Amino acid sequence: MQNKGSLYAGICPSHYEEITMHKPAIRAKVPERLYIPLSQHIGAPAVSCVEPGYQVKKGTLIGKINGIISANVHASADGTVEKIEKRRTGNGMISDTVVIKTDPAQAETEPVLQPVENITREQIIRKITDAGIVGMGGATFPTQVKLAPPPGKTIDTLIINAAECEPYLTCDYRLMIEHTAEIISGIVLLKKCLGVNRVIIGIEADKPEAAKLLDEQGKIHNIEVFIFSVKYPQGAEKQLIFMSTGRQVPSGGLPMDIGCVVSNVATIYAAYRAVYFNESLTERYITFSGRALKNPRNMIVKTGTLLGDLINENDFSDKPEKIISGGPMMGFSLENLDVPVTKGTSGFLFFSAQDYKKKKEYNCISCGACAFVCPAGLLPSELLRLTENMKYLKAMENNLLDCMECGSCSFVCPAGKQIVQSIKTAKQMARNKLEFNVYCHL
Repeated sequence: MQNKGSLYAGICPSHYEEITMHKPAIRAKVPERLYIPLSQHIGAPAVSCVEPGYQVKKGTLIGKINGIISANVHASADGTVEKIEKRRTGNGMISDTVVIKTDPAQAETEPVLQPVENITREQIIRKITDAGIVGMGGATFPTQVKLAPPPGKTIDTLIINAAECEPYLTCDYRLMIEHTAEIISGIVLLKKCLGVNRVIIGIEADKPEAAKLLDEQGKIHNIEVFIFSVKYPQGAEKQLIFMSTGRQVPSGGLPMDIGCVVSNVATIYAAYRAVYFNESLTERYITFSGRALKNPRNMIVKTGTLLGDLINENDFSDKPEKIISGGPMMGFSLENLDVPVTKGTSGFLFFSAQDYKKKKEYNCISCGACAFVCPAGLLPSELLRLTENMKYLKAMENNLLDCMECGSCSFVCPAGKQIVQSIKTAKQMARNKLEFNVYCHL
C-alpha cells in the first residue's frame, strides 16, 4: 500500500459514513411488483423484448441492447409481465418500464460455477455484454464499451475506483469487506481482457480495513493499492486518474485517450458474477441513511424495487424534509417514494429539517471560493454569469462541458448561489443550441 496524499482542490464535508459502514448488508424481500426501467444506463435505452402475459424468471432478458452504447436489461425475479408503461426514475428521466407481478414463491437455484481458466478476451466481453453490466459508481456507462477500445487506443493501466467519496454512502465499502476475494477475481478478469500490466486500486484513508484486505489479496496479482486522504470528489474519474498516474485527461477527451480504463468496485463485482456464474446484473448494494431514518443500513436490493416497498412511515424517526437518490452532493431530490431502484442507484438519504437548511441567495461577491475548490480548474462564477445572461455557447468556450457537476462550488458559495444547478441547465441548453445550428446548416 502507498499513501498518495489528496486532491489539490475539492472540499472536506462531514462524511457521516460511520452511521452504516460497520453494519453488514441485509437482503431485501422480493416485492409484489417490480418496475424495471429499460433505460438504466448512458446511451440508447434497451428495446423491450417481452409483452404483457410473458412468464419470466430471474435473469430473463426483457430489454435488448440497442446500439453500440447501450445495455441489456433483465428481470430481477420470477413473475409475469403485467404491462409496459412510461415511468419516472430517480434521476427525473422518463423511461419505458416493464412492470412484473412477482411470483409468491421464488425458485431457489444455486449458481453454477463456470470454467474460466482458458477463457478468452472475446468471451469475457460477450458475457459482460449479455449480463447488462454498466458502471455502478453513478455514470452507468456500458462496461463492454470500455473493454473494447477502438483501434489506435492502447490501454496500459486499469484503475479501480474504491474511493466512495460521497458523504453517507457506504455500499461500496460493505461490498469490499464482504466480497474481497470476488472483487480481486473480477479485477484479474478485466486485467486479462484489457491486456494491461498495471492495476491500481484507489481508496480513501477512512476505509483502512477494506484497503488492508484488498492489498493482502491483491499482492499475488501485482495489484497496487493507493490510499488517498479523505476529500471530495476524490473518486471523480479524471481526478482519480491524475492522482494515481500523473496523467491528465484532455478537455473533451476520455481516459482511454491517455491509456487508462477506470472501473468502480461494484462494477468489478458484477463482472465477476457475470463471467464466473453467468449472472445478469439484477441487484446491487444500496445505502439507506440520514437522520430521519430510525435504522440506517445497507441492503442488497433487486432492480425495479420501488423505494416505497423498502421504506414506510414506521421507518422514520422524524419527518423527512428531503429525500435524495444517490449522495448529498450529486444526488437527485425525490418528491415521493414511488421511484424504482436501478443499476446506478447507490443510496437513498432521508434528511430531517435539522439536516436540510436552504441557503438564502444573495448577489455574487466575487470571492473566488468556487474557483479555489473546483477540481476541474474552472471559473464557476464566470460560468454562472454567462448562464444567467443566456450566453451558453460562450460558456462552452470557457470549458462548460468540462464541469463534472460535483457541487463543490455550490457547497462553498457564501452567497448561496445554486451554481451547479445553473451549469447543468447551461450544458443542456448549449447542446440544444449546437444541435439547432447544425440542423440549420444541413
